[in-house]
Amino acid sequence: MGNISGVTSWRYSEEQLSWERNHYFQAINKRFGTQILELCKDQKLLREKVTGLLEISNLNGTSPELVWITLSNKVNALNLNSCIKLLEEIAINDIDEKLVFRSFYDQKVDWIEDSLERIINSFDEQHKKNMELSCGSIYENEIQKLVLEALNLLNELCPGAYKEAKSILRECVLLSGKGLKSSSVPISFGAVFLLPNKDWNIVNILDFIVHEIAHHSLVIKSSLVKIINNPTDLSKSPLRPDPRPINGILHATFVLVRVCYILIQYIQQDGEYSKTAIKYVSNYLKNLNEGLNSLKLDANWTSEGVILMEDMMDGYIELKVEFEKLGVLK
Repeated sequence: MGNISGVTSWRYSEEQLSWERNHYFQAINKRFGTQILELCKDQKLLREKVTGLLEISNLNGTSPELVWITLSNKVNALNLNSCIKLLEEIAINDIDEKLVFRSFYDQKVDWIEDSLERIINSFDEQHKKNMELSCGSIYENEIQKLVLEALNLLNELCPGAYKEAKSILRECVLLSGKGLKSSSVPISFGAVFLLPNKDWNIVNILDFIVHEIAHHSLVIKSSLVKIINNPTDLSKSPLRPDPRPINGILHATFVLVRVCYILIQYIQQDGEYSKTAIKYVSNYLKNLNEGLNSLKLDANWTSEGVILMEDMMDGYIELKVEFEKLGVLK
């Protein structure tokens, strides 16, 4: 059964996942419900509707942060009936656990624009000059198919990882442009942003899903326990050329452990695109080692953080041994 001590681990556990999500969503639900009711306190009908829908959805599927960013951007601009319609759609999607794909027709959705702005501003000035992002992809149909296939593959490789992805992933926003592969931001928790390449196969998409859901998982964990005391201090990043905040390096390292774990499972099954997975894991293990070294040098850990760091270090050693056993390196 999940518990607070299990938060400080990168490893997949269905029971721990359920425990963490319940405690996280309880806290968000309290804040989320209070804020929305405050926004619409003068609209009796909307307040009653919101209260009913919060009870119906119980935040078990649709992520609270995503609902909040969507509704808070629209609640003052739309009329009463439109607000109610939005809430009803949220509740329906929650129950059906649908994965919503966003593309060209959603270019003016407020939370998407806000999220893209934050994604762009997370990079240094030099990189931002070369970035061009817009909502929509000419590969929309192919990528949607690959995403759904990759989720099924994830279920075969690691049911715990699949359940985590299904419990968190609500929206997949497809992009065009340059300067980004994929991203996600806490303000649109539950949404992932993807700039696909026409040559991608199912391993590329599997890598993307596990990567972005791992970020979400660490957001949940970090809301339950304090992991580092100096999250904004800068250090060398394993994934980006510019120095990054320690919290970003923690995220990158946590993500790399999980992605390597899943891709090694795929290679062990001799999947059709194992060559792609082998190339990724070979590079990612090097990046993971760099991330761990940066954290060892510069992170000021809490007692809980020490446990997570040791678990990631153990994971790196285990994964390196498993990868070497495959005999795929020359």
